[in-house]
Order: sequence, then structure tokens, then C-alpha cells
Amino acid sequence: MTAHRRDRRALVKSISLVGDEAAVARLVAAEAVPPPRRLAVCSVRRPRDIGAVVLSWHDDRADADRFSAGLRDDGPCETVLVEERSAIGDDWLVHRWVTAADEPTLLLIGLIQRAPHLSRDSFASYWWSTHRPLANRLVPAELNPHAYVHNYVLADQPSPWDGIGELYEQSLHVASQRGEWFESEAAEPLTQDEDRFMISSTRQVLVADHRILIG
Repeated sequence: MTAHRRDRRALVKSISLVGDEAAVARLVAAEAVPPPRRLAVCSVRRPRDIGAVVLSWHDDRADADRFSAGLRDDGPCETVLVEERSAIGDDWLVHRWVTAADEPTLLLIGLIQRAPHLSRDSFASYWWSTHRPLANRLVPAELNPHAYVHNYVLADQPSPWDGIGELYEQSLHVASQRGEWFESEAAEPLTQDEDRFMISSTRQVLVADHRILIG
């Protein structure tokens, strides 16, 4: 379901939080590990304690593990393997990846913990099958990002996070307007539903600039 329709082979997606963005370029230049099939680096504006988020797609788990090990050898790095699904804007994503756009785009990355009573599989199912249609119905279309990707952390991955959202924004202004809408009465059914499958108080949002290195 993404990857991004340009190549329909089953690729393994990895998401890494690194302290030093330059570590990615050094690893690719060294040619010490197989390069990803696709690679994007998201320079984090805030919080300041994370340098970048690395999105990479690999032929198999072994290649994904070698790439993440190379990142860890260069400094602090937390990596998880995920299953991705496009909730909004798959055509926009396809165009961006096919053209390998040099222009960075604003990306909000949400790190989410599941509600304690849910397994990762149940969390992923609720987020996609129940919460997503509700959000599609309630959030004003003009406030939507260009694209929105769900990433479900695989069950065997040791991580405090269970879901990672990628919101490719129209602008920071539109993202701020959506945040204001979420504080309104119209958003109450959506915010109440969040408590059924996630821990809202631990959600972390990273503000980043998405750039494609290997398309």
C-alpha cells in the first residue's frame, strides 16, 4: 500500500531516529552496506534532541538490519520496522517519489503509544478501520495535509512506540489551523475516540523537513 506504487515488490520499511543527520550521508557514501531502495531524510526542527528521522525501504529484513546497524555505529540511533498504509494522498506521494523532488516538504511525525488493553495488531486495526474513517468524516478537507501515512510498528520490534504517523503538510499555517480545529467542539468525537486506542498524553510530535536522497 504505498512504497509508493512505483515498485510493487514487497519492500521492508524502516524508521530510524538519529542524533546526527550527517551519519546517513556518510553511511551511503561508504558503501559498506547495501543501499536502501528508497531513502528519505527528515531534518528535525524540533525537538532539538533528535537530529533527523530516516525513512528507508529495503529488499528484506537482513538489508534493513545492516543499514540500521551502520547508523548505530555512527552514533545514537533508534530503529523500528513498520508496515505502512496511506490514509490520505497516495497519488501525491507517488508523484513526489517518482519525480524525486529536490524541494523539501514540511513533515509532522507523530509517535504514538497504544492503549494498554490493546495488542499492537488490535491497535493498528482500530487506528485504520475505526479512527481513520471517523477522521475522514470530521476533519475539514481544507485542513488536511497533502498526504498522511500510518506506520504500524511490527509486533516483534522492541520500541516504546506502536504507531508512527507521517503528515506531509500544505504549510505550517494549515497545520496550526488544524490544531486549533482539534480544540473545538466539532472535534470532540475524534479526540474522545483517540482515548479508545492510544495514550494521548504520551504522544510526541516532531516537526521536520522531508528530503528524498534515493528515489
